[in-house]
Amino acid sequence: MGRAGIVLHASLACIIILTLFSGTASKDIVNEILQRLEKVEKLNFDLKQDNLNMKLEMLGIKWKNRELKETVDEINIWMKSGHFQDSNKMDESNSDLKMENLKIKMEMTELRDQIDNVIRENSELKEKLNEIEDIMMFGNIYSNKSKPEIQSQIDSMHQPLSSHKSVKGYRKANNGRSVHRIIPPAPDATEQPVAFYAYMDSYHTPGLPIHTTLIFDTVKLNDGHGYSKHDGVFIAPRAGVYVFHWTIQTEVNSWASIEIVVNGSPIGCAASDTLRINDYGTGSGLVATRVNTGDHVFLRTHESISGYLMSNHRLRSSFSGWLLYS
Repeated sequence: MGRAGIVLHASLACIIILTLFSGTASKDIVNEILQRLEKVEKLNFDLKQDNLNMKLEMLGIKWKNRELKETVDEINIWMKSGHFQDSNKMDESNSDLKMENLKIKMEMTELRDQIDNVIRENSELKEKLNEIEDIMMFGNIYSNKSKPEIQSQIDSMHQPLSSHKSVKGYRKANNGRSVHRIIPPAPDATEQPVAFYAYMDSYHTPGLPIHTTLIFDTVKLNDGHGYSKHDGVFIAPRAGVYVFHWTIQTEVNSWASIEIVVNGSPIGCAASDTLRINDYGTGSGLVATRVNTGDHVFLRTHESISGYLMSNHRLRSSFSGWLLYS
């Protein structure tokens, strides 16, 4: 499945590049991009459906595992009561149950790996969709540039992100950097309100390394156009005192410490710890700080995450901020 995703990305990028330089009418360019976009969205829907089916299979395995544990507990109670005669046979039966339990745990691990692969491919497809949106949005800008300049910009947008490690490396390499972004002009920058709210649409990734930037890809509010869903960075459109809030969700038996950073310098931190409890965990933080125009504000891992960081329709990992006063 991963190999098919790579081929899809490569072919999609080639079609976009050829379309931009084919000399056809702008309507034909838009129609071609929309057709390819529909195919990618269909593949994205199929991947989500496969992800749902895997989760249902995992729930069935967990339920069977629970029944086996109850059976083992009943046998142990009966053995301790002294109402058995052949302890050797009981020990053998207990050993068989433990082996069956171990096999089920191995199957659960394999299913979890498959789900992670689907999620990673889903994330790569979203990044490609975002690139297509950028090309469609700024097509008029490209039309005013020379062919070498356009080719250079498109090549930089279509660097391959075919593995989980490369996605992590891309995020880590861009921590604390200067980001040049095309922002629609505001009527009056001194009066324009500044506020944003975004969350992770679907996230279930284990063991993120230290100083990995978190990207909240679903934007619900972005007044002032300061936040980018592509890199997770908020660039202050004007100076003032800002308030930032974040919430992080963790899976059972996990640990995550997330810090907020301004221009590479941490100014706050919050953690979620479920290593000793059999439940999901939530960590949140809130800071108020003075920010200058053009400053970069983002969230990153304070240290390597143990277990899983997650976000779904029940538990949202989110990032928000607003200008309190100038």
